[in-house]
Amino acid sequence: HELRMLRRERIEWRQWDQFQQSLQSADGLARLATLISHDGRTLTGSDRVTVVRIDGGRARAESVSGVDVLDPRSTTLQALERLAQAACST
Repeated sequence: HELRMLRRERIEWRQWDQFQQSLQSADGLARLATLISHDGRTLTGSDRVTVVRIDGGRARAESVSGVDVLDPRSTTLQALERLAQAACST
């Protein structure tokens, strides 16, 4: 059982290392945000990952997993941006 756990942990670390390498090779913020939201979802076991950038005190969503084009009028996206802004202001 312990050997199986160690093997599984080793595989997970390898996946994280590959993820880190892909992030380091990203050219630009848009590509980096896309990699984090899409590839990070699998690694974290999340249904959805949103990358939000805080610039000048204003939160702006950069990427959402499973979404190719962000609609700034989306109420869900606006709520996520407000949540991120509130979290950063405390």
